[in-house]
Amino acid sequence: MSPADARRYSIAVALSIPLFVLACAFSVGGLVKHEWPGDVPHYQTFGQRMMNGEIPYHDFYSEYPPGALPTFVLPAAISEDHYVGGFKWLMTIFGVVALLAAAAILTLLRASRIHLVVALGAIVVAPALLGHVFLNRYDPWPMALVSVALLLLLVRRARVAFALLAVAVTAKIYAVAALPVAAVRVARTERKPELIRALTIFLLTGSVIALPFAILAFGGLGFSFYVQSTRPLQLESLGASILLAADQLGLYEARFFGGKANSIDLHGTLPNVVGVLTSVLLVGAVLAVALLYRRGRESRATFVAAFAASITAYVAFFKVISPQYMTWLIPLVPLVAGTRGRLATAAFLLALLATQIEIYGFEPIHSVAGTHFLAGDPKPWAPWVLLARNLLLLSVFGLLLSQLRLLSSARVPAARAAQGAARESCSGRTAARSRWSSATARRG
Repeated sequence: MSPADARRYSIAVALSIPLFVLACAFSVGGLVKHEWPGDVPHYQTFGQRMMNGEIPYHDFYSEYPPGALPTFVLPAAISEDHYVGGFKWLMTIFGVVALLAAAAILTLLRASRIHLVVALGAIVVAPALLGHVFLNRYDPWPMALVSVALLLLLVRRARVAFALLAVAVTAKIYAVAALPVAAVRVARTERKPELIRALTIFLLTGSVIALPFAILAFGGLGFSFYVQSTRPLQLESLGASILLAADQLGLYEARFFGGKANSIDLHGTLPNVVGVLTSVLLVGAVLAVALLYRRGRESRATFVAAFAASITAYVAFFKVISPQYMTWLIPLVPLVAGTRGRLATAAFLLALLATQIEIYGFEPIHSVAGTHFLAGDPKPWAPWVLLARNLLLLSVFGLLLSQLRLLSSARVPAARAAQGAARESCSGRTAARSRWSSATARRG
């Protein structure tokens, strides 16, 4: 990093971090608020039981994967009496880590001043737009891991990056969507032997985290995985929002029920079919992004666009979209430059706000004690806000894909592509010249 780049990075960080913390403090359910604790009391129960020596999946059922457990234990270890506040501060710290990674990535991309301001500004206001789910869920933890992994992939530290991706996958499975484009990046910049080593580290890291629980509580861990992997069409997913809109128009009768993962799902044959179709769309979208990236020109900007598009595809098309899943995109979408990138960022910020609004619209739905049945109906406007949110997510994916196609296109001037490649491989060439010089001196 040149002195000028370091100065820009320092100024950007010095200005954005305090504003980000303020947004976390005064947003709904923020650091100084006590409403909407969300899942944190549930996490506290797990954290305290683990502090008492109980083993997850063995002594008690946990629907969360092993990589999530440290975020439950750490606040309990610090203070059981102030668990909620400690948890929120922990999530704020993870948010700051993601912000630091985003600022570093923008510096590596040689982002313009406008792009730097827009991108970091979007990340700063995101907690306020998304509301209570940002700090009252553990999703900032995998968000930070994925952001740092992206930074490491850009500076060609593939092994550590894949290790962090593995930790993220054990916390939230969505991080696996970035694996195809990450593999293409490493194969291009480091060649296949390094990719094999990175993938091996990915598998070993994931095994180290999951294997102890698999040995001690294979049935419990397996049941937890089964519950998560067989979840039906969740209320806030793209497919469900279309069915809810049809229900409002009298074309379909939506039936709600409580899922095993404490979610609100749609019951029936049609929702099951829609869930399968959207899952197929998800796999196709992630593979399409990787294929487009592989066929195009290699550059840091292209890789960032492909990385962000892959994660966006997961959120947009997956049959389960809880409100907190929007957290994953906060430090990624704003990184994409160009007119399409700015439009995607604007659409994403609107989607964050729509997410906070639609949550209130579905409040009247409540569970019937002792059953999986749900009573009550959403407010009449809620399905339409939800559908608008999901359409905004689709537009974000489309814009990112369009920007990726533009960056990958052969129409990009060769001189500009060569200049970008030269900057990216500068450190590698410098090392090669040093080795050549040493060899020449020995021969002399």
